Amino acid sequence: MSKVLAAIALAAAPFAAAPFAAAAAADNYTIDPTHASVLFAIDHQGLSTVHGRFDKFAGKFSIDRTAKKGDVDLTIDTASVNTNDNEREAGSARATSTCARPTSSTPRNFRR
Repeated sequence: MSKVLAAIALAAAPFAAAPFAAAAAADNYTIDPTHASVLFAIDHQGLSTVHGRFDKFAGKFSIDRTAKKGDVDLTIDTASVNTNDNEREAGSARATSTCARPTSSTPRNFRR
């Protein structure tokens, strides 16, 4: 009888662990800057749109599929703005005070 109970316990073990697997921690990822980009588009006096990017950034994110939620934490080096126009970028560095705020961090939470 004890051998039968032991066999049942072993057979049921994977199913007993399933609820604990569902409660596992969120999947965590690091943003790879060689495969990602931070892009922007800004309206210029209603006549054109200026497109650009930030060349230096770092970040991470996590996804909890069970809870259907996640987090994103992105840090951008604001002095690395690139619009392919050096004069514009020099002016934007003065206008945005990148010396006073050299990075911009944006932690965010999201839910599905």
